[in-house]
Amino acid sequence: MMSGNLRVSVLFVVFVLFAMMVSDLSYAGLSLDKVLGIWLFDEGKGTIAKDSSGNGNDAEEAMKGPLWAKGKFGQGLKFEQKGWYDCDNPVMTETVNFTMGVWCLPADKQKTWTNILSTHQEPPRRGISFEQTENNVNTIGLALGNGADWAAHPDFKVKMTTDKWNHIVVVRDGGTGYYYKNGEVVSEQPFKGPKKPVALPTSNFRIGNWVLGGREWNGVVDEAFLFERALSKDEIKSIFKLGLEGAQPVSPKDRAATCWGKLKSWRKD
Repeated sequence: MMSGNLRVSVLFVVFVLFAMMVSDLSYAGLSLDKVLGIWLFDEGKGTIAKDSSGNGNDAEEAMKGPLWAKGKFGQGLKFEQKGWYDCDNPVMTETVNFTMGVWCLPADKQKTWTNILSTHQEPPRRGISFEQTENNVNTIGLALGNGADWAAHPDFKVKMTTDKWNHIVVVRDGGTGYYYKNGEVVSEQPFKGPKKPVALPTSNFRIGNWVLGGREWNGVVDEAFLFERALSKDEIKSIFKLGLEGAQPVSPKDRAATCWGKLKSWRKD
């Protein structure tokens, strides 16, 4: 028979494991339905940032400059206002709804209209981009071309904190846009032409610049993603809390193993 102390210890371990699994499940909710691209930047070497979505949209260094650096989760890619990474296609589709996001560690100096993730171009106005609002350092708006207009409202933007990690996500759900910073909505605005899709760009999807160059970004990026649908608040919160890999559903067996590993690690500490 178990001694009283052993019984208490076993019950405590069971309780802790259950609490950890429930806590993780409260955030685990990211579906990869309609994913277009996921770039984790965990290579740490070489000149290719692989697309983990399975769609083959790998990004390759287009001009020397970016460096591998410590990211928010694992490795990241550091830009110093020179060079960028380029996919060999626009990645973006002609869609009404979409979600784009990335972790950013911005420096205190940026070029005018600098772009973090971009596939927008003109004429005609098409594609989308995380784009700084002119000279407002680290205030990021959205370039969204519907073929006729830049459809995003001028007040649709997010102010990033310099030299700190910022998780920024933009969601278009029908005629409304939502900007998230660190898991919370910070801006909600209507779009011009609410039923018009993003006009299909021909320029390649770029990380750290835009199609014509000269707008190279300054800072570190990690875990960029693009979906052809509007992610839910819970999915975005999950990505912010757990990272893209941690937010994807796993089996109860794997989750229990992960929680047990965490518990053993804590006991060693």
